[in-house]
Amino acid sequence: MTATSKLACGAAAVLTLIGLAACAPTATTSSSATPTASPAVSASTPPVSRPPASTSTSTEDPSSPPTWIISTAGVGAVRLGDKVSALPDLVGWSIHDSCRWAALWGDSELQLVAAGDSSEPEPVVSEIAVLGSTMGPRPQTDSGIGVGSTEEQVRAAYPEAAEGTNGYGPWIRTGDPAQGAVYFTLYPDSRTVRQVTVTTRDKPSAEYCG
Repeated sequence: MTATSKLACGAAAVLTLIGLAACAPTATTSSSATPTASPAVSASTPPVSRPPASTSTSTEDPSSPPTWIISTAGVGAVRLGDKVSALPDLVGWSIHDSCRWAALWGDSELQLVAAGDSSEPEPVVSEIAVLGSTMGPRPQTDSGIGVGSTEEQVRAAYPEAAEGTNGYGPWIRTGDPAQGAVYFTLYPDSRTVRQVTVTTRDKPSAEYCG
């Protein structure tokens, strides 16, 4: 498996918008945190609602990912360059034995995946994905953009953003991938944000542990 094709095993199994992904056997990594999510690929169900864009005023709680702020450096307490193996020290995060290069957090409405390169002996985070429902609190940028935001809201917040496409739909990007960038991947039909990805890669990856 290549570095760009080994991405997330993370999402709550209770969500029908997440499909199970097969993970190749590898070295066991244990975690004291109780897993709340199962291996998964990206969401495919349209968002439940379209919240208006608003400037985020919430205070980040390191133990509560829904309160986290998305930036080009990471998502809340998870930063690009962190060791993946250290993330289970955060409340609710876990690593599946068959996908040691990805750490997962999830509940019934929100999933986060932090993944590195499977070929590295000690993978470091090079991609963080936020996906799930638009119900309830969830990570947003400091401009109030997150899963469920409309294309118009993204463009208004980031008028100089670049754009492109991957296997899951069109994306809008702010930041420099060489240093860290935020990608807003859109549903092709509704043109709402289906996933937010912070990464140093040249585009969001299609899967994490497939």
